[in-house]
Amino acid sequence: MTTHPAPIRASLFGGAIETTLPGGLIDVSTLRQVPDNQEVYVDQAPTSSDSVSVVIELLELASDAPIDAMAAYHLEQYADDTEAASYSVVSAAEVPASTCALSAAGRPIAVRRIVGAMTAQKFNQADAKHDVYVVQWVIRIPSVSTDLVITWNLPVGAPWPGTAGESRPVVANSMPSDALLAVCEQVARQLTVVDWGLFC
Repeated sequence: MTTHPAPIRASLFGGAIETTLPGGLIDVSTLRQVPDNQEVYVDQAPTSSDSVSVVIELLELASDAPIDAMAAYHLEQYADDTEAASYSVVSAAEVPASTCALSAAGRPIAVRRIVGAMTAQKFNQADAKHDVYVVQWVIRIPSVSTDLVITWNLPVGAPWPGTAGESRPVVANSMPSDALLAVCEQVARQLTVVDWGLFC
């Protein structure tokens, strides 16, 4: 039987940012050190060595990547940073800014979503690789020269985020379904800035 733990409202970067996360994720900073410009959450009950994770990252606005290219730029950077053996773009889309809570702050934003397929090294397992779908939402905030990047790592065969129980659905070896993307996208759509001083 599959259950759906209630989403949680998470306080990030010392309370300066808030967003909604699927239930069942834990803060990685309680397990290991995380860079100051990142917040990382991981599924707390994986059924194998693979588990879903999400990274919320504050990056300097990539001035050499125009808005329509910024998602592809950040996905390529992520593939390079993680030393992916291979990667390809599966889909890319514009996300209407008005669908994101951050748009109510009165500061112009641009939002793009991109889905990539990667073959990547498993965490702390130098000789082991796995197939992963990487879904990124890039929120560009020009007024504070920031690209806010939300990256979901969805290893093929890993249980979906926001589910619990013995019969959890798993990430399929195909383009993530609309239902899975809907679970993940709430992090981008429900994100708000409480203290803009974070960016000073």
